[in-house]
Amino acid sequence: MRRFLILCCVVGTVFTLCADAPEQTDIQIGRYTTMSIEATAEQEDVFLALVNISFDETVKTVEDALLELLHPKGYRLYLPYMQADQPHVFKSLILPDTHRQLGPLTLRDALETLAGSAWYLVHDPVYRILSFEICATSTTSEVSQ
Repeated sequence: MRRFLILCCVVGTVFTLCADAPEQTDIQIGRYTTMSIEATAEQEDVFLALVNISFDETVKTVEDALLELLHPKGYRLYLPYMQADQPHVFKSLILPDTHRQLGPLTLRDALETLAGSAWYLVHDPVYRILSFEICATSTTSEVSQ
């Protein structure tokens, strides 16, 4: 009878400890190393990822730079025609030398830096499409200069 009571106490203690244990968010991958089993902020929101990029001489326009920056991130760039027969202004804007080396910046900051202050970033997370629209305070004449 005494053994039975001791066994019940031990089993009850083990079940209590297991039930009260906090949810584990880290796993041990080495003797002294653990790894989180949750997604990082950069994995959940790609625009928070840090980028450090140098554009080579083949990148001539702002559009080329945006495309090269977005290519490994899984987003597509959508630049509608400004008017029926005119391509988007980014296609004709030469990439400034000061923008040939960017970073470390978040992807969002890098995209906004390349586009300039006259534009704001618009993205569709469902279809992973990124675009830019003219800010309400900017005019077309400011953008075309």
